[in-house]
Amino acid sequence: MRRSGDVTGWAFLAEVGGVRHAGLAVGQAGLGPFTGAGAGGSLSALAQVRGLATLPSLDALPFSEPVDARWCVHRDAEGVVAVFGPGGLELAYDLDLDLPPGWLETVNRTRSLVLVVSHVLPAADDMAAVLTYETQQGMVCAGRVRFGPPRPEAAGPPTVTYLLDPVSVLVELVLHVRDQVLSLDAAKLRARELERARRSLEEAHGLTAGAMLDLRPVRRPAPGEGRPDSCTSTGGW
Repeated sequence: MRRSGDVTGWAFLAEVGGVRHAGLAVGQAGLGPFTGAGAGGSLSALAQVRGLATLPSLDALPFSEPVDARWCVHRDAEGVVAVFGPGGLELAYDLDLDLPPGWLETVNRTRSLVLVVSHVLPAADDMAAVLTYETQQGMVCAGRVRFGPPRPEAAGPPTVTYLLDPVSVLVELVLHVRDQVLSLDAAKLRARELERARRSLEEAHGLTAGAMLDLRPVRRPAPGEGRPDSCTSTGGW
């Protein structure tokens, strides 16, 4: 179910209009002082800056959208699942999933599936309820992706991405001071360094403090550049 104990994967099937679709949801199993307290510290932020759209609700799962060939979900001969994205991103690896009946046949037939990436996805009996809550927080993105091994030419060249989430960083500093991981003076120094970085970005790219607090990842482009009708569970500052 998890990669290195910190990423949860959930394979599901959905029937929409009499057609069966397969999907995979991934997200951090939980949050701690070193995993990010806000959107910038999550898998969903990494996926969003590489092209997956924010999911407004589970009713809007993109089962009929075109396949984004830059993304893929691969299952090797041993049954281990990995998720790859543009620019050489390895979003998840070593996922040992419990597949619902018919899931593998569906992805092998369509060679595609819906990938859902959530900020937090703790293992639960009702994963759909967990994802519903996360979509309400605006911390889920999704897209229809390839099923198969990664293809470097499809992923495209590496891109330069900037992620600056001051709220997450400052909240983590508070947690570190509380847990005596950092001294108060060291935390203050890091906070001042963060403010200098923010001011530098504001001057260079017009990135305002308000935009920072909006918690939206900022990407610098490279040159040239429906809720399931039925789901089968698988097991700052």
